[in-house]
Amino acid sequence: MHAIFSCQSERSRKARQGQHRFAAFTLIELLVVISIITMLTVLLVPTVQRARKQAATVVCQSKIRQWGILFAAQGAVSEERSIFPVHTDPGGGRYVDWAQWPRELERVCGSKIRDSYLCPVASRTDKREIAKASGWSSAMGGTFSAWWLGPSAKQPDAAELLGSYTINELAMGQRVTVDNPHWESIHVKGVASIPFWFDGAWRGDCMLYNTDSPPAYEDSIEHISQLCMNRHYGGLNYLFLDWSVRRVGLKEIWTLKWHALFDTAGPWTKAGGVQPEDWPPWMRSFRDY
Repeated sequence: MHAIFSCQSERSRKARQGQHRFAAFTLIELLVVISIITMLTVLLVPTVQRARKQAATVVCQSKIRQWGILFAAQGAVSEERSIFPVHTDPGGGRYVDWAQWPRELERVCGSKIRDSYLCPVASRTDKREIAKASGWSSAMGGTFSAWWLGPSAKQPDAAELLGSYTINELAMGQRVTVDNPHWESIHVKGVASIPFWFDGAWRGDCMLYNTDSPPAYEDSIEHISQLCMNRHYGGLNYLFLDWSVRRVGLKEIWTLKWHALFDTAGPWTKAGGVQPEDWPPWMRSFRDY
């Protein structure tokens, strides 16, 4: 009997040892698991980052759409079609005081407008302190930075203002002439292709002419860099004069109707004969229009 119990105990001990050996991980198994986790992380991180950027683009479009509602409401009661300070000169023409229109927006709409000024991916600035140290009252933004407007000699007590959006100066309702191609009215054909409010690196006075070439590199000091930058996956968000909102490809900017005399089949469009290699290197991979 003792021998039988001893034999059964021995079998039980070996069985337990076998279970222990089965439950344990070998070094190779651990390395395989770690490798799989690493691969999944490498695959998922870009997807998560892309999803976050796409969400930021949607939020940006939502903010611009709110601006469209504001402009459309004001346009129903204002001859100038906007709440910008439009002045009349002695000759009867109208012009915009670009130094003051952000302040006018803030005055009319209140302090809540400040958050609406900022695109989620360009809500901060790294140039404010540089501008202050240089005695400037404003600083241009960039692809992922906001423009800055501070106190000036005219408004020494004005609060600081950050923004990521700008306006097409050529869509301000001024009289259309050979020398002044501004849109005179929103009641024209093709308003869905006339840019009004959009992602920008400056607080105003942004426009495009057929003779404007793309910037040699992103965030350059060229004037065109204020409205040509890779903020949203090769594009920017635009509000048009029909108050619609959509994403516009960077090369598509040259096909929009910026002013009444603008050639939408100009030299920087496919219809105008531009070739992919004609674009600056940083823009060549973007979609052609």
